[in-house]
Amino acid sequence: MLRFLPALLAVALIVFLAIVQGLWSDRWAKSNIDAREFAARLGEVPMQIGTWQGEDQAQDERVLRSAGAVGSVSRVYTNTRTSEQVSAFIVCGHSRDVAGHTPEECYPGAGFTQEGPSRKRNIETDDQVAQFYTTTFRKESPEGVQRLRIYWAWSRTPGWEAPNSARIEYAGERALYKVYLIHDIARSRDTEADNPSINFARIFLPEVTQRLYGDQAAGAEASGDVPAESSAEPAEAPAA
Repeated sequence: MLRFLPALLAVALIVFLAIVQGLWSDRWAKSNIDAREFAARLGEVPMQIGTWQGEDQAQDERVLRSAGAVGSVSRVYTNTRTSEQVSAFIVCGHSRDVAGHTPEECYPGAGFTQEGPSRKRNIETDDQVAQFYTTTFRKESPEGVQRLRIYWAWSRTPGWEAPNSARIEYAGERALYKVYLIHDIARSRDTEADNPSINFARIFLPEVTQRLYGDQAAGAEASGDVPAESSAEPAEAPAA
């Protein structure tokens, strides 16, 4: 029996590598939607939502390439009534790229220090409960101290979620969105119940979900398939 062990191990290794390669190459992709189709829908993201007026921001092509972005939108939305501002960044691409590159990985490279562990935060809208990760980052410079609150989540179907391990949860998905909402703490309120990113998200997410998913979003809402969770604060979990 022992003389057959190397051969059995070799077969097992081949099968394992075939499974990994199949997931990586979309052989058994859960979604038949190409990331380019997801990217085309980003053109539907509105420039104005309620009292929030958007302005497109320049994007760093090197950052987009490293993130594997097939399409993206980067805007600063200003509330014309309160003057509060929220930066909104939506990127789409293959799950193997979009599932990673979270703020914990990106912002330290830009000179920011993460101030605490990332944790989950539910944001209620009229038609769903969206789950985000959130944390704060700090950067000191001769001009002063900059502190940012960042929220981020993913979407593969109508709704936004923050799984414990995005890479595992979305393995094999060909198309995936990720959204970031960011505000400057020094210029805004930053409580659990009242800050510009949360207030903006409550009207931004339903509108953007409808624009990105169209009839699919309306059908999910009507059938009750839109993910919903308890409004209670979830336990802390590491971002992935």
